[in-house]
Amino acid sequence: MNLTPQQEKIRKHWAEFRPRMYQGLQQSGKLEQCLKNADQWTRDGIGELVEKGLPINQAREMMNEQWAFLPAESEE
Repeated sequence: MNLTPQQEKIRKHWAEFRPRMYQGLQQSGKLEQCLKNADQWTRDGIGELVEKGLPINQAREMMNEQWAFLPAESEE
């Protein structure tokens, strides 16, 4: 995989906290594209929120939680 440092952070987070999702994406061959999409959507969202007047730290936190650093999978 050819990932940026941010995409690598997302990959590690998903592998640790979203192992079922990570494994499914890896097996389907969609992992790299999904990592790149999550990174792009996060950056785009941050830019849009900052343009609307939200402080960058708040925008970054919101978009990271929405697209990149997803909550842990529940134990089912």
